[in-house]
Amino acid sequence: KDFTAALKSAHKIAKKKKYQKIDINHFSLVSDWYCYVLKRLVSCKNFINDIDWIHRALRKKVTKGQIKEGLDRLKTVGLIEEVDGKLRDANQKIHTGDQIPSAAIKNHHIGMIHQALDALQEQSVDNRMFQALILNLNKEEDLKNAFDDIAEFVSEFNAKYSKEESSNSVYQMNIQLFEHTQEVEQ
Repeated sequence: KDFTAALKSAHKIAKKKKYQKIDINHFSLVSDWYCYVLKRLVSCKNFINDIDWIHRALRKKVTKGQIKEGLDRLKTVGLIEEVDGKLRDANQKIHTGDQIPSAAIKNHHIGMIHQALDALQEQSVDNRMFQALILNLNKEEDLKNAFDDIAEFVSEFNAKYSKEESSNSVYQMNIQLFEHTQEVEQ
């Protein structure tokens, strides 16, 4: 058991090393929800480096000005690069760190949640999945482990399903774990 636990821990650490922590000031430049969608879109095999095409591919949810500005900011922070007139992902897997309070991170997640709300209304169930779970949890005993399990799941899901060269679409997965209740004095 100890060997298996140690191996699992080492595997988890090795996976995390593939990600580079982005400086919060750099992140704030690309915190709009569409910046990371653009970062992923340039890796799709069907990507065309044309503002009109990108505008249509993003369901016209991002203005052409926002697309140009987002691409410029992604280049500035080194998340995408232009080589011979072609945009490509700079292959930097980044994260902002765990549980960091920041207006930029909140802005990013708010944008992603809004996109999820739109998808719920606009997309066919064949192309999207929504599930919810409401559970009783002992905060003191289980919350940290629940956070760790979610982070591990996201990492494994990304490793299994994220396809760089063979992708033809960009998907988003949001996972929120939050408290519905609060302590009430009796």
